[in-house]
Amino acid sequence: MKETQKIFMQSFYKEIENAGIGERFIKGDGQKYYVISPHDEFERFFGRTADKRRKLYNGMIKCQLFMYFKN
Repeated sequence: MKETQKIFMQSFYKEIENAGIGERFIKGDGQKYYVISPHDEFERFFGRTADKRRKLYNGMIKCQLFMYFKN
């Protein structure tokens, strides 16, 4: 990943963390959320630990599927 891309992604995830996006998803509302991200610390920035994680590859890019489904 290019340095400019790393800087952009770091600032993007920082905005997610500051906005408390993960806290806005209400448990018990029956909704399921799935996020694919190459960032290893996505859960920390999102604000919630995933109920389940799966490793994926987007070409040669290691990613993870974060699943939020428990109520």
